[in-house]
Amino acid sequence: MGSFHDTLSEVQSQEQGYILKRADLAGFAANMEITEVELVDQISDDLLPYKVRDTIYTSFFDENFKAEVRKSKRLPVVSVDSLWFNPLSGERFKLATNTVEVGGVVQPTILVKDPSPFGREKVKKDTLRFGSLTEAHTDGNWRN
Repeated sequence: MGSFHDTLSEVQSQEQGYILKRADLAGFAANMEITEVELVDQISDDLLPYKVRDTIYTSFFDENFKAEVRKSKRLPVVSVDSLWFNPLSGERFKLATNTVEVGGVVQPTILVKDPSPFGREKVKKDTLRFGSLTEAHTDGNWRN
């Protein structure tokens, strides 16, 4: 819970002690002379630079792609194995990754291109793409 510093990477945050384990919260709160509940509330509201990394493991797949989760959110069931492919043409998306430095922080980038966005060969149109290898985007929109 909590957000990472804008100026520190996750590794730097860990090295500087900003990432706490759930098991350490009571002792950390006592050192700050507040209750554990107050500490958790302040971290949740991003009032402190600290973040909590829970030791309970939940996978991204379980939280987003399990059939019952997608059904409860009224989303179509998705086969994770088929995400690499355009559902209309069956062609594999072209993927590339890189890193760029933005304000002194190294940011990962990804570029995903649909080689035939309209499912037909010989259509002379730009391919649809997601992301960029030279700019860090957070909007997540497909562009053509």
